[in-house]
Amino acid sequence: MRFSRRLARACPAFILTLSLCLPGPTLGASGTFEFLYINANEGSASGGHAAIRFGDEVFHFQHVPPGLLRIAKESYGRFRFEYGDRENRTIRVHRIEAPEETVAWLDATFNRRLLIQDEHYAALDAMDEDIRLLDALLAAPPRTVELKGLGYFHTRPKQTGPQPMPAEAPSASDSTRRLHAAAASLYGQNFLARKRQETRARLLALGPVSSGPAASEMAEDRFSPAGYSFSQRYADALTDLAALDVLEQGRAPCPDAILQPDSPEFRLSRAALAALENYRQTLTGDLLGLLRSERADWGYPFLVGLARLHALDRSIATGRLAILDRFQAGGGTAANEEAGGGVKAGLLDQARAVYASAQSELTGGQAPDERRYARLEESANLFLEIRQSLAQARPIRPLPAGATPARAAPAGVIALPLAAGQLAAYRLSLAAERDAYTAKLMSLYAYKLISRNCVTEIFRVINGAIAGRLDENGGADAPDAKLARVRAESERLLGGYVDETGANLVPFVAYASVGDAYRVRSSADLPAYRDVYLSQEYRRAAPWLVNLQESNVLSSAIYRWHGDDAAFLFFTQDTVWNRPLLGSINLAVALGQTLTGLLALPWDSGENLRLSLKGVFVSIPELFFFNIRKGSFPYLTRMSPGS
Repeated sequence: MRFSRRLARACPAFILTLSLCLPGPTLGASGTFEFLYINANEGSASGGHAAIRFGDEVFHFQHVPPGLLRIAKESYGRFRFEYGDRENRTIRVHRIEAPEETVAWLDATFNRRLLIQDEHYAALDAMDEDIRLLDALLAAPPRTVELKGLGYFHTRPKQTGPQPMPAEAPSASDSTRRLHAAAASLYGQNFLARKRQETRARLLALGPVSSGPAASEMAEDRFSPAGYSFSQRYADALTDLAALDVLEQGRAPCPDAILQPDSPEFRLSRAALAALENYRQTLTGDLLGLLRSERADWGYPFLVGLARLHALDRSIATGRLAILDRFQAGGGTAANEEAGGGVKAGLLDQARAVYASAQSELTGGQAPDERRYARLEESANLFLEIRQSLAQARPIRPLPAGATPARAAPAGVIALPLAAGQLAAYRLSLAAERDAYTAKLMSLYAYKLISRNCVTEIFRVINGAIAGRLDENGGADAPDAKLARVRAESERLLGGYVDETGANLVPFVAYASVGDAYRVRSSADLPAYRDVYLSQEYRRAAPWLVNLQESNVLSSAIYRWHGDDAAFLFFTQDTVWNRPLLGSINLAVALGQTLTGLLALPWDSGENLRLSLKGVFVSIPELFFFNIRKGSFPYLTRMSPGS
């Protein structure tokens, strides 16, 4: 099992490594990639941001705690939504021409860097999880751990005893009982009892062992696969036992786990019902196959699949769609204030259209599979959340990320046959190992504002990849000669060379340097969300009237102040000559919030004071005809589930 896990993790890395070992790129057919400059706004990356795009993949570097620079990859649609819509930033684009082989090679280089970093951070996360599990095992009862998927069948932990399921009386379920009977018929009456015994023995045989690479083995250009961690092995075994409990006790999902509104949008046609019936049969077969599977982590997909089976049974029995609630029970509140009713109404129309499109796929001629059903489930959750938010005048909760529902719940800890002293000694050893590992991460990926940031790292990866390829083909050179060769090769492949040092650490300067140096085929500006809204309003009303209404936060129809933005009164990006006057008023508002923040300091943990200082920071440039603040829209909801 451990071998199969490592092989699954290693395959993408192996493919990328193989691609990077192929002969160097030549000047054949041309392709393109894009350099993106995201202009300034308050919030994250207030001085601007940069990214590089290959097809639908966007790579960029983010400043993350505790002072690290981490590469991220997102779909282009999601990236533009986050920065262009939610953060209300204009995105400027240079499309760069290069040989197709070069574009593919650079894409593989950034993917390789992403995979290596993900492995490093995954190992750190595993150490943290191991420490938390050891703390739970050393704590006095009642002791619990969170298990993904279990929240669909219970919410309260069991206080005592060896079983992972809660103490409340289970609700009966014909669907679960039918599946239990089918498993007994297929695999024998004693199959589930043997599986429980094997799973429990596997859990009790666990011992804390180091699963991550040693700090001395880490390098930013070398894979260091993490093993199957102690905490993950424990959680998988405990989840498997919980899944067996659900099945053998004939449990039904929690009453709030399945949503089934009585509204026209959720009524199912005969064709849709037939499609769901086909998927129910497929899902039943998949669940029976999971029970026989040798994989150690079968419990989580089984719990989610069993909960979905109940939703399908209810849909088919009533003729109305029932779906799993993807929000965490009792949590998942929005971190921002509510959007205006008009904005929510527009979002609701978009969500309804996305849900209708997902529903139409059920009758599109292809049998529904897990991907199509997940899209239907996700789009229905999104539609219902926006509709309820509008009806209840409350903020829109963000839909949890991930393609699979993951509602978690606490389960009782099963003690391991290990002495407390042994567990405590290992915890001390693991904490020291984690500190050394964190120090190594800091040495590899430390964020430095004026020497290593989101912009410089893009060029460092490009230039470093070219240098590495030259070393493979031509051996080592003196530093000056090597730099000259890298510059010449970059000019051959990309049309020019951009240094990762000096003024290029500033995003807009780097954008200009790319335009001057690289072989740019075209350039474009992608307007921010507010600019798109204004351009639409200009077609419906006189521009002067629109500008007057949208010049300030009091009369604006699109913007509502929320807790993520510092307080201000006037938008200044739409004007230049009177920007200092409007900026002085914004500065006064920020200073007023400072006074409020000082008075509220005893009970708001300094939140108002923090926002006020940010308001002062972004208002002062307006006095000198420069604009940073543009307002943001964190309540917007992306209308393409699963992207």
